[in-house]
Amino acid sequence: DEGKGKLLNFKTVNHPWVLPAQESMKATMSVDEYEAILASTKVSYVGKGGPLFQLNEPVSGSMSVVSRYLQNGYLWDTIRVQMGAYGAMAYLYSTEGILIFMSYRDPNLSTTLAAYDGAAPQLLEDASSTLSAQDSVDLTRAIIGAIGHHDGRAPSTAEIGWISLLRWLRNESPEMRQRYRDQIIETTAKDFDDFANRLTSWSPTICAVTSQSMLDEMNADADAPKLKTILSV
Repeated sequence: DEGKGKLLNFKTVNHPWVLPAQESMKATMSVDEYEAILASTKVSYVGKGGPLFQLNEPVSGSMSVVSRYLQNGYLWDTIRVQMGAYGAMAYLYSTEGILIFMSYRDPNLSTTLAAYDGAAPQLLEDASSTLSAQDSVDLTRAIIGAIGHHDGRAPSTAEIGWISLLRWLRNESPEMRQRYRDQIIETTAKDFDDFANRLTSWSPTICAVTSQSMLDEMNADADAPKLKTILSV
């Protein structure tokens, strides 16, 4: 018996906890609700996220260029500079194909969600103008920023062990990592266009840590998404 005396290869067989955990999540968790956590606060923390890619669909390294371009460009300029939040982030989990927008110490709620909705039109506009120009400086800058973030600094000994474990769990080979890196360097305006088109059909969920007054104001707006309170702290 393959299972006697050694650990099963869970890359090829499901761990016995997987199916019970999935059934429990289906029974107890809602993915349809827009949720709010209420706190005594003058600022909000606004998150919007969900799958941008289908299950098991490969995610090109070029998509990380676009997500960082959004974070350091449109989201920063709109939510941080113009609207006064302390921070604005976009993160794409390449192994799961999940995209998350987040704001930090944000004086707004509904206007931040509206800003998230404006990401796709802004990307489409940029893809057809500055990013598609010959020898585009904006495209080059976006690629350099993404490859710098991807390569990062030299890891510590402890970090090397953790990184190696993650790579083993993901069945990630050196060839896969090189291909992902090449895709970052080879990013074109068409990749930004593809990302934007995915955003237009994106079906994310929303969760915000906010105050009762800010939530009431947003829920009173007929055009704004309605958030359900799941916790008050």
